[in-house]
Amino acid sequence: MMNRFLLKLDTLTDNKIRIYSIGLLPTLSISFREVIKSTYINFQIFSFGSFDFWNGVNPYLHYLHWNHLSLLGKPLDSYLYSP
Repeated sequence: MMNRFLLKLDTLTDNKIRIYSIGLLPTLSISFREVIKSTYINFQIFSFGSFDFWNGVNPYLHYLHWNHLSLLGKPLDSYLYSP
């Protein structure tokens, strides 16, 4: 039983393109699901915090006036993350 499983696994991973495809398909499906459901709010908060930092704005000092909107037009949470 274990020999048959290992033989099938060996045929699935016999070249680099198949290994790449096996990893790429779940990665793309999970990414598309996150984008479609817009559940990547934390990424948007980190993104705006990084842009603010590089533009010379300290997001920690302006947490009361941190009024960035998500891609859906909803206000994002305050930037309360440690450096």
